[in-house]
Amino acid sequence: MTSLPNLLSWLRIVLAPLVVLCFLLPGPGPLAALLLFLLAALSDYWDGRLARTRRQTSAFGAFLDPVADKILVCATLLLLAVDPQPEVPRLLLGLLAAAIILRELVQSAMRDWMAQAGRTSEVGVTGMSKSKTAAQLIGLSFLLGHDALAWLMPQLGLMLPLGWIPWVGAVALAVAAALGLASLAGFLRTAFSAPQA
Repeated sequence: MTSLPNLLSWLRIVLAPLVVLCFLLPGPGPLAALLLFLLAALSDYWDGRLARTRRQTSAFGAFLDPVADKILVCATLLLLAVDPQPEVPRLLLGLLAAAIILRELVQSAMRDWMAQAGRTSEVGVTGMSKSKTAAQLIGLSFLLGHDALAWLMPQLGLMLPLGWIPWVGAVALAVAAALGLASLAGFLRTAFSAPQA
């Protein structure tokens, strides 16, 4: 039977295309996308917590959790990189998205290679990687939130300046990219510190 933590990971995978679809819809679509993304981000926290407290950790769960994270983050990054954000240059978002996605691809490939080489104990998640994931989720929430609030505020009769919101998201993504590249560098040092098979 599938455990609750694994179900939460599957939920993130299902929500990823729905976030993209809702964001592209007119009217309240971006608000729905933000709410779905926040739900997915919360599921990322709770699946790990529940797996530990309920002692429901498994090899499949350890595989599925980061895959679900990558699908959610990469889909949202690509969406925001191609969607016009007048406050933040598209080039900046594109470069940040490319850095984060390329890091994920390289690290995933290296993890697979090390696991096949029998070095599974060396491929655990580090504190820096967890901070990177948190910064990514915060940054993407702010970037999605700009369009959501741009629709919601007039509905509530409010006129507030929103131009700072995407910049908070961009800064958080820059932090995530820096942390991700730094953790990748450490990972590569570990990977090549022993003789290659």
